[in-house]
Amino acid sequence: SFSQMLEARRQRDEATFQARRADAQLAFHDLVFSTVGDRPITMLDLLDRGRDLLRQEYVGEPRFTASISAMLARQYGEIGSYDKALAMLAHSDSFARLAGGAEQLLENRCHRAAFLSQWDKADAAHALLDSLHPLIATAPLAVRPECLIMEAGILTDDQQADSAVPIA
Repeated sequence: SFSQMLEARRQRDEATFQARRADAQLAFHDLVFSTVGDRPITMLDLLDRGRDLLRQEYVGEPRFTASISAMLARQYGEIGSYDKALAMLAHSDSFARLAGGAEQLLENRCHRAAFLSQWDKADAAHALLDSLHPLIATAPLAVRPECLIMEAGILTDDQQADSAVPIA
């Protein structure tokens, strides 16, 4: 049937994208590390280099750029550089919109809530999460766990472990 043909095409396109993304991620990592040389480098230096290379080399690949920008945002968040993390999420959002990546946009919003929480902006984090609940409930299965983990983490940070456990 026509719908089966469309689904097969969608699955083929997704598989092609995932294979290209894996190849591009390897090339991206090689590019980042090849520019480091033999001098000592901090994680922040490495992330900044990756950000700059992504902006120079991959502007023509919006879906890949959205995905890698979100990954860099998470890495910035892990080292406490929340201003750069939020900037990279905004960068990811702009490319996800170009690529029609609704799932990436939702995932970015969930990460944004987590960064706000870690940045001691609990009220803003909870307000953002509350606005996302309807979207999370109807999101594809691939995105939902990521958002629920973010929400459980925010509740735990907020001393609401009893509420966090069922969500986790």
